[in-house]
Amino acid sequence: VSGPFVAGRYLLRALAAELLGVEARRLTSSFTCPRCTPAGGSDHGRPGYLLDGERLPVALSLSRAGRVILLAGLDLRGSVRDPSAGIGVDLERVADVGFDGFDDVALTPAERRSLRGLSVPRRPAARARLWSRKEALVKALGTGFADRGPDEVDVLMDDRITDVLEVGGVLLGTLGLAAAVAVSPLPTG
Repeated sequence: VSGPFVAGRYLLRALAAELLGVEARRLTSSFTCPRCTPAGGSDHGRPGYLLDGERLPVALSLSRAGRVILLAGLDLRGSVRDPSAGIGVDLERVADVGFDGFDDVALTPAERRSLRGLSVPRRPAARARLWSRKEALVKALGTGFADRGPDEVDVLMDDRITDVLEVGGVLLGTLGLAAAVAVSPLPTG
């Protein structure tokens, strides 16, 4: 385990600390997997951190594609956010979602129709966009694809999801990447 994995975990801890105004070195990693360790303490699943044994009121998400890392976080303190809110971010390489059979197992019938309506050169980026939207949404929901297959999760018109086109002035499409961020439930107020 090295490179982008370690860098991502380091940056995620720094983001949690910054969101809540605490020192990163005081945080203890406590990821939660609904199947393995719903109470926390896992090394995988939904990211989270403890401060002095107490779970921090923050929702976090991390995604990597090659050496590129994308993070998202929500401060869940206060009345504006639902304390059970989740955030999900996903970053996909366009080249990784173009294999034979992908559309049949990963996309809903409506999503497949939307791809067929595009010119052939535009389909790979659109396919990666759909997949990044699905991954971001199931991360925000905290379920992954455990309860339903990706071909049952339609993301064409879901208001909880926003496409990420640019990060730090760099257009992700120029790097062969697609990304999305999702928040569930939607913020109020």
